[in-house]
Amino acid sequence: MTPCSILIGIPIWSMFTIKIKSLPRMGALVFLILGMPVWCGAVVTRREAILQQIPSWVRPSSMSEVYDIHTENGDEQITAKLYKGELVLTSDNELYRTDEEWITVDFFVFDLDHDNYDEVMLHVWKPGSFGDFQPIWMENDNSDEYSEHLFIYEWDMSRSDRLDPIWMSSAMPVKGQQIIIEGEGVIRIHAPDGSETRWCWESWGLVFMD
Repeated sequence: MTPCSILIGIPIWSMFTIKIKSLPRMGALVFLILGMPVWCGAVVTRREAILQQIPSWVRPSSMSEVYDIHTENGDEQITAKLYKGELVLTSDNELYRTDEEWITVDFFVFDLDHDNYDEVMLHVWKPGSFGDFQPIWMENDNSDEYSEHLFIYEWDMSRSDRLDPIWMSSAMPVKGQQIIIEGEGVIRIHAPDGSETRWCWESWGLVFMD
């Protein structure tokens, strides 16, 4: 019996560019103010600027780990490096690098759907709740506002980037300061207020466990 056999609830999560506003020319004074951090060696990267737009309790992981990924077409060993919200996956060469507009908080490899093969899950913040295809019953998506998501992929060695998306969630219905994977693919999400919820895969999507 899998954990999902005792769950209640239904899937409640259902993909993004941010408009970079150009700075107007405001005279020599503004030039001096904006240029000062550069002169001081404090150049702010795009990701660091994005980190200032999302909640202060978000804590992206820093890691460099080797994973053996099991698939129905064989196994592959990769290295996952995560630093300041950027995830890079490599084997003999680079396979995948997260979108410039994403803040990747964490990276997981585990058997989510109990088929004895691994899936990959990313915990990310990105602009907008949806992507190019928004449900017609939802209000217009704010593509400038960052929201929290779980993205789930199959590992497909026929793809150059390996990640075949199977479920790209809309904005998470709960806050996730920390995510822990329990046995049998249970996803435990700790919120910044100390509360926690548990989720697992059911048919197509994550569902809340009672």
